[in-house]
Amino acid sequence: MELVGPKGRVFGNTLINAVFVMGLMSLAALSWRLQSWRNLLRVIYSPAILVLSYLWILNDSARWLLSKGRHNEAVAVLKKAAKMNKVNLPEELLMPLHELDKLAVSDPDTDKFKEDANNEIPVKEESVFLKVMKSSIIRKRVAVCSFLWMTCTFVYYGLSINSVSLAGSKYVNFILVAFVEIPANFVCLIVLEKFGRKRVLIIAYVLSACLCIGLSFLPQGQKWWSLTLYLSGKFSITVAYSSVYIYVSEVFPTSVRQSLLAVCSSLGRVGSTLAPLTPLLAQYYDNLPSIFFGSMALAASVLVFSLPETINVRLPDTIEDAERLSQRKVNKDSA
Repeated sequence: MELVGPKGRVFGNTLINAVFVMGLMSLAALSWRLQSWRNLLRVIYSPAILVLSYLWILNDSARWLLSKGRHNEAVAVLKKAAKMNKVNLPEELLMPLHELDKLAVSDPDTDKFKEDANNEIPVKEESVFLKVMKSSIIRKRVAVCSFLWMTCTFVYYGLSINSVSLAGSKYVNFILVAFVEIPANFVCLIVLEKFGRKRVLIIAYVLSACLCIGLSFLPQGQKWWSLTLYLSGKFSITVAYSSVYIYVSEVFPTSVRQSLLAVCSSLGRVGSTLAPLTPLLAQYYDNLPSIFFGSMALAASVLVFSLPETINVRLPDTIEDAERLSQRKVNKDSA
């Protein structure tokens, strides 16, 4: 999210999600072909060794480096990006960053210099994190975004896992449930840029809730209608899941964005931990898992109203910038 401009966030996220879907479909195809979970684990986890190459391939975010006071490193990243994109980056544009770096490492001799240095040099990460958590606005966002993430993982993985219990081949069903994510991500690319984050999230959650709960009203034996509603439910929760990844990144300040994103993701994994248990609910009532999925999605749609809109808004770098996102919404409504 930090490596691209506002117009590129959704597109970059869509590309990553499309490759993720290809991995899901490959998982089902390999399971169908190998029929041995031991061999399957060897095949799907071996490529993970290549992740070590990222240490030399990937760069830190220039925005993050600047927030940490590492200005020369940020300049090097910007120059490398300009070279890769064949863009001429005038040296005078980068000169202020060099000056800031000199200011950070110089020995302060006067009170005025100390005052300037305190304003320019970022405080330590621990202090920033504590300061962030003292903000009631940020705390509320962390709680809301964690629940949104939990809902997405619970419904998303729950529908994926329960798809093997649908009529027909469990491998084909899983492939179909994965394949429907491809059009969902491209729809997400279109609607997020046109209608904004909040409206898309609310509609996606409500639609997912209606489709999931609607499954419980279908009479037995309606194979194709059941599959259609099931795939539509996975389609809508995928739109919500893709939107959450972008939205959560846009409401937190740069200095602790990754930390708070990790908090939301970790708490959100409670949903993916509970998802494998939902097939057990079907022993009491066949459609009980779908009702749970729909109820969670409906509750999440209500909580989205408490968050600010972030479409085409510059990523907040400081706590004050992040708080102003909510004030911006209030001012817009009052105007």
